Amino acid sequence: MQPVVTVFNMQNEIVHPDGHIGARGNAALVRDRGVLRNTAAVLAQARKSGAAIFYVGSGYNDRYDGLNRSVPLFADSEPGRRLQVGSWGARFHAEVAPHEGDVVLYRPGIGSFSSTPIGELLRGPDEAHIYIAGVSTRLVVEAAVFEFTDRGYAVSVLEDCCAAASPQAHADAIAALKLFAQIQSSAEVIDRISG
Repeated sequence: MQPVVTVFNMQNEIVHPDGHIGARGNAALVRDRGVLRNTAAVLAQARKSGAAIFYVGSGYNDRYDGLNRSVPLFADSEPGRRLQVGSWGARFHAEVAPHEGDVVLYRPGIGSFSSTPIGELLRGPDEAHIYIAGVSTRLVVEAAVFEFTDRGYAVSVLEDCCAAASPQAHADAIAALKLFAQIQSSAEVIDRISG
């Protein structure tokens, strides 16, 4: 089975201390958990092993097409001109930045399959195992796991490559995700995809 490493929402706006969401505490939680460092190590091994790498982020064009303005979580994106594709805030953090050949997709909400071509770009569920790293565990990672497993994919969540708004929110999400996916450490996944 082909390993497919996916990185969700590790964007400057969300995980960098100068980002709007990062400054609200996300950046500190990501730092304290070593999320960027652990994810970078997984990505390095994935590239060495020839694994497929997908980045999925939140992003909008200059008209904010697709933005659901009735959702409080997204409502301030447009007035703040946040997460415009191509902007500093929408770019993935330098420590885990995409390389040439990686697939980079943006979507206006939480789900990926309905608003990106990810389903067309991936191998089928019998041919790929999906590894998920991302922020926030509580929303984004949960949604990704549900979307992939609903389509028949085997999924592993890289526990130390994820963070949520609080340690408790992360722990609660991981407890729920154990019912749908394997929960693995970055070291376990590095070992698995290297051999």
